[in-house]
Amino acid sequence: MTQFRINDRVMVLTDDDGNTPMGTILPCSFSEDLIGTVVYMDEDQSSHEKTLIGVVFDTYVDGHELDGKCKWGHGWFFYPQDLFLCVPEAEYDEYPVDFEVGDLVTKATETYHTIPSGLKGADVGEIVALIEPSEYGYEHKWFGVRFDTYVQGNDLRDDYGLPHCSSGYGWWFSGSDLKFALNTTTNCGCEIGDKVKILDGMPRSGKPGKVGTIIAVRDGSLPYGVLFDEHIYGHHLRHRCTDGYGWWFSEKDVEPANVEPAELEVEKAEIRVGDTVKVVDTCMGPSGMSEESVAEVMYIDRSEDEPWCSLMFTDYVQGHDLVNLPHHDALCEDGYGWFVEEKFLKRV
Repeated sequence: MTQFRINDRVMVLTDDDGNTPMGTILPCSFSEDLIGTVVYMDEDQSSHEKTLIGVVFDTYVDGHELDGKCKWGHGWFFYPQDLFLCVPEAEYDEYPVDFEVGDLVTKATETYHTIPSGLKGADVGEIVALIEPSEYGYEHKWFGVRFDTYVQGNDLRDDYGLPHCSSGYGWWFSGSDLKFALNTTTNCGCEIGDKVKILDGMPRSGKPGKVGTIIAVRDGSLPYGVLFDEHIYGHHLRHRCTDGYGWWFSEKDVEPANVEPAELEVEKAEIRVGDTVKVVDTCMGPSGMSEESVAEVMYIDRSEDEPWCSLMFTDYVQGHDLVNLPHHDALCEDGYGWFVEEKFLKRV
């Protein structure tokens, strides 16, 4: 994986003779002081050195159109070693605030990086993901912001290939490109302690229908802080709950949950081999697995902090045969097996 991301502002590294580290032939009208934007990456999984990065320059360089991704003459392909990040000094030293997941933000008056063309100054979004400076060689934080309206952005896909919002509703920002959103009064129809059913807005494009408890209410477009009984790849609602179990929702994303208290109980006892279980979160599973799929626990690996269970499903789920075990023997027919963390299981 390279240190670069889509929308990074970059310059080309050249020596005194105008040659790049990888010997890339440069376009005829190129000069070493030009700045461009990364708009495409074709990553080679075997080596990041072979990754092709498509850069669109601010001015005409007698290049090409990056296979239709920019105006003719403004684009060129480079290797990672040919480029370096171009960030104003203020980016490192003058963060307006240290934003956190859950904060409501708008774009700053002056921005230093490319922003989506559909984003307006009044659009308010929520920070739903972040990348720390030490990750993947970055020198500053990147904040993934999800907007309620379509901004012609992206789906905030992370480095595991998982999205954090619907396509076109998200964008990665640097700290200097954001500011806190002014609070707007919301007429909240629910109160702290209410059980609610989620209609939309789950993290990582999770399925709707889950039931949680409102433990926080605030002003803004995402007023309800909901705590779930299982890990949903969320956050900690500004340290109000265990990390990964909470999420902020808008009024249209929730409705009162008409369920009996017994239905909300989660089995806390340790899962055992031979138990019949269902998976409460299937976003990391094979395409044929659903929350209604029933499986038998065939093996449990407790060598790590989070135990992993080998499951054999009663129906074909497009999985595997559970062969990746210490004894190397398949425990089920191919396509009926899958490995799932114990915390995502419940007995049936």
